[in-house]
Amino acid sequence: MGDISVRFAVDGDEEQVAEMIDAMDDYYRDDPKPVDLTRSAVKEWLCSDRTDTRFVLAFSGGEAVGFACFAVLHPGNALAGLIFLKDLFVVEDWRGAGVGKEIVRFLAGFCQREGIGRIDWSVENDRSQRFYEAFGAKVLPQKRFMRLDGDALTSLAKK
Repeated sequence: MGDISVRFAVDGDEEQVAEMIDAMDDYYRDDPKPVDLTRSAVKEWLCSDRTDTRFVLAFSGGEAVGFACFAVLHPGNALAGLIFLKDLFVVEDWRGAGVGKEIVRFLAGFCQREGIGRIDWSVENDRSQRFYEAFGAKVLPQKRFMRLDGDALTSLAKK
């Protein structure tokens, strides 16, 4: 299928990041958003210091074929910090071609260069879990992924 290159998204990559988000939303059947809304949000995220979210894009032949969004959090074990990987997505035609693994490899290299101690994330199904386990990730039975949103978030904020 071609060589895969991975790099951080920068100002000017709004279109590619927005396309990846739209494709991911379609895949997970999230409510569609107006195209302009996604692109303007991505522009803000890439050019603003109001968010700690970072994006990585995977390319083949100049075409974006996958992406990840993550944040670096501290303190983490031994104060080394951690990456919380929020989303990793590969377009359908490229699944199974090593794109996801190259994105995670890129993030692991970033951790090594920056002295970051680990990468944490959640998975939604057994297939995703097996993908990550294949290159050494482990399920942590002592952890549970929790979420506060919607009415509960609103209610708590009012108290």
